[in-house]
Amino acid sequence: MQTFFSTTVLTFALACMVLVLPASAAEQRSQLLGNGNGDRNYNLDCGNGGVMVGLAGKWGARIDRMGVLCRAVNNEGKLGGFYTKGPVGGTGGKTSGTRRCTSGEVVGGFFVHTGAFVDHLRVYCYKWDIIKKQRGRPTGHKSIGISYSATGGTGRFFCQGSGFVGKAFRGKFGGYIDRVQVVCDKWNK
Repeated sequence: MQTFFSTTVLTFALACMVLVLPASAAEQRSQLLGNGNGDRNYNLDCGNGGVMVGLAGKWGARIDRMGVLCRAVNNEGKLGGFYTKGPVGGTGGKTSGTRRCTSGEVVGGFFVHTGAFVDHLRVYCYKWDIIKKQRGRPTGHKSIGISYSATGGTGRFFCQGSGFVGKAFRGKFGGYIDRVQVVCDKWNK
């Protein structure tokens, strides 16, 4: 009787654990980078059926404001219309800009430089393979923010495995972008 009870409790416990898994268990995330104390969370996610193709921002001594540029992917694997997520952050910054991979490319890697706040973001662009519906060979990079110094922390993160592409930035902000985490996932997640 005790073996039956223990097995039943264990089965129930495992079933409950499965229920709390995130919708996309395959999602790849970097550590949270940056040291700021921003009090608001953000999730700039291209969502199901979309891929990241660039970023936008406003900056001075650090990145004050940022958003994500996305493209829809249709059922045939073709890149469709553009849309944005965000922006989030403060109102400061003297320089603003949009950095987008060239047509037919998607984000497949990231470089982040932080000090007290996030001061430099770079996305690495990859050719989009329409047939396989995944990133192909690397083609270059696009950046926003100040030129970074030797001080502060840096992190490089590249999407791993077939089908994984840049999907989101998550983190904290206040008057600046304080912390950032980069996310890769399948285009249809």
